[in-house]
Amino acid sequence: MEKLLFAFVLSCVAFGAQAARPAVVADHTCTDLSKLKSEDIEKAKAQFRVWYGHTSHGSQILSGMKAMARAPFQYSRDGKPGVLSLREVGGDLGHRGSLDWANNTRAQLNAPGNDRNLVVWSWCGGASDNTPEGVDTYLDAMAQLEQDFPGVTFVYMTGHLDGGGADGLLNKNNERIRKYCVENGKVLFDFADIESFDPDGETNFLKLRADDACNYQPPGGERRNWAVDWLARNPGHHFDLPSSAAHTQPLNGALKGRAFWWLLATLASQDRGAAAPPPSRASAPVPAKAAGPLFSRQYRFKSINEYRDWSLKGVEGTLIPETGGGLLVPRGNPALALYKDRLRVTKLRFTATIEQGDHVNWYIDFQWDGDWKPAKGIGGVIRGDGAMLTLDGEVERIPNSQKSDIMRHTYEVSIKDGVLLWKRDGKLIVRKELPEGLADREGQLGVGAWGSLLRVEDIYVQGYRP
Repeated sequence: MEKLLFAFVLSCVAFGAQAARPAVVADHTCTDLSKLKSEDIEKAKAQFRVWYGHTSHGSQILSGMKAMARAPFQYSRDGKPGVLSLREVGGDLGHRGSLDWANNTRAQLNAPGNDRNLVVWSWCGGASDNTPEGVDTYLDAMAQLEQDFPGVTFVYMTGHLDGGGADGLLNKNNERIRKYCVENGKVLFDFADIESFDPDGETNFLKLRADDACNYQPPGGERRNWAVDWLARNPGHHFDLPSSAAHTQPLNGALKGRAFWWLLATLASQDRGAAAPPPSRASAPVPAKAAGPLFSRQYRFKSINEYRDWSLKGVEGTLIPETGGGLLVPRGNPALALYKDRLRVTKLRFTATIEQGDHVNWYIDFQWDGDWKPAKGIGGVIRGDGAMLTLDGEVERIPNSQKSDIMRHTYEVSIKDGVLLWKRDGKLIVRKELPEGLADREGQLGVGAWGSLLRVEDIYVQGYRP
């Protein structure tokens, strides 16, 4: 069944209502290069100029590619006729919502004379300790890059195995990435799946708690190594093995190098990607959505420095509670914890508990009039009789919506492609297409309440700085 998955994904005209074209997924079934057409390999070398960000684990792909770097699978930094151009950059996808990689990508693609048109970033250990929110930040940032640089192919990736097995956090995060890519027609290099199988493809070693070194735990026995065992059983194998591959066995590196060439040739065969270098964006108008770097930060309020990015609006006092974490927003009409930086917000997520009263408010790019009513911007409130949305001073009551209570809830507001999604505890409150221009404005954001005492904790902010 596992061998059939990729063929099904690739052969569909579309997978799911959202996918305009099928996903392309390089997994453990994609290492037999004898099935590739020579013209597709040559087209890939002529068409793609790869920009690959990685640290040690990601170098396994290149270890495999170097071992087989003879015609037709040749590559170099700058390339030439018949040789793929592949440039490496230091760094990886980081941990828990880090976006340094995305900002570095923008700097490269916006640079005068840029000719890179296929971008890949790999994980190191960041997929093992990530959160669903951190994974979504990665996926959102990749999707935004795709929108802002339509002439570039972006390759998503799963994280390396860590011995956690099918029920581990890593696999849950990887499954989240896979599901998103398949449902939205993305390009995925499934790093974890490739090292979950030996070349025979009959045993899924992930289920036997395999790790990045190819060690696994057979039922009732001592730990073994699938790569070492397979080579011992197949002394006449045809693989070009590197002398070494970081953190793993040479066979694993060889399989990943072959899968990467399969991915390039398959993309070329489908004409996915730019046939010519993308124009330098330094001399072209920059779309509104690309203005400034994408910024994100998680506030858990474990130190005094985290409070310094916030100020209190509407009442006197301090945001720092005497006991416990988070921001303590006193009663006011309204009172807000105001984020000091101006952003074009793409995501706001916070957890809040009403300690007195019945209001929870949030605002994005707002301005107040003299009567303490929001005159401009986007805002929302949940109170005892339901939820309301405010768009530039116009208040819209949400019928049959959730009501406030004294429980602890997580609220999330995201804006993408002009559409606002507002959720509480993962349940959708409202989906709203915003008036033209409203989603692209920059301003301040606030969280708080009206006549209530609110404790706000674990705030995540994402957006574009001016």
